[in-house]
Amino acid sequence: MASMKLFLVIVALIATTAYGVVTPSGFATQSGGVYYYNQNTATFAVPVANCFSRLRGAKKMFSADPAAYAAYVAGSLSDNDDSDLEGYGFHWKSSTGGPQTLTLPDGYWSYSVDCSANAGGANELTKFKIDTVAPISAVTAALDYDPSPSDRTAYSFAMSSSDYHGTTSMLAGVTALPNPAYDSTYKVTVAAEIAGITYQYKLDNGNFKAVTGAAFALAAQAAGPHCVEVRAIDILGNI
Repeated sequence: MASMKLFLVIVALIATTAYGVVTPSGFATQSGGVYYYNQNTATFAVPVANCFSRLRGAKKMFSADPAAYAAYVAGSLSDNDDSDLEGYGFHWKSSTGGPQTLTLPDGYWSYSVDCSANAGGANELTKFKIDTVAPISAVTAALDYDPSPSDRTAYSFAMSSSDYHGTTSMLAGVTALPNPAYDSTYKVTVAAEIAGITYQYKLDNGNFKAVTGAAFALAAQAAGPHCVEVRAIDILGNI
């Protein structure tokens, strides 16, 4: 009987470490792949030294170019389109490992880190938004309650709001909101951000109470003048 030989091929498996993962910290919330910060600093932990990093901002968000801004939010602008670098941004540069804290104005930003041999390799992109401005709120009565008969048993109100990108100084000189010219460029249109707005109201000198949805009703009130105050809160907690 012919002999049979068994050959074993030993394959060495070499473990590789994947770098380039950025760990954000200090953010208020996360939604739709975007990290939200309600202060003007954002911190990212870079895994190792000898990496490259790049910061880009939605420069056109602060211009009268709504189409370009909408394209940035939708992610359709090329990641290599450095003509859209914000003044606070920077192109690829050497980055040490550990926490990287960035001080930035309000707006949408993207932070890229590449820990491969050079900046031409694959990189990880982290999108984030800095938002320190609260929405502008409004309240509308279902009927004209001034004056109201003494036998009225309920008062209904609806609330609305407009949330804007940018800093408080950008609102200077805007005498009436909503303002069509201003809204076309700076009004928040991201569905997750709009859906995350909540409302509170208070009557006279009472405390603010949370509202489910965007409407509330009051029971019968004592004779005399009363004041209803409302406020909108965005997903970061800005009031």
